[in-house]
Amino acid sequence: MDRSIAIRIGLVTVLIVAYIAAAAVDFHRQTVAPIIVIAIAVVMFFPRPKTK
Repeated sequence: MDRSIAIRIGLVTVLIVAYIAAAAVDFHRQTVAPIIVIAIAVVMFFPRPKTK
């Protein structure tokens, strides 16, 4: 598997775990949820480095 894809999957997993943790302790879900969605979009659609 490509290294950048593995990093993206890892970052998205961390963001999802962060949301689950915030939801479990009921920590500002209405604020955290949109931030997590935007962060996942940035991680997934950020341009990949060009390979030679």
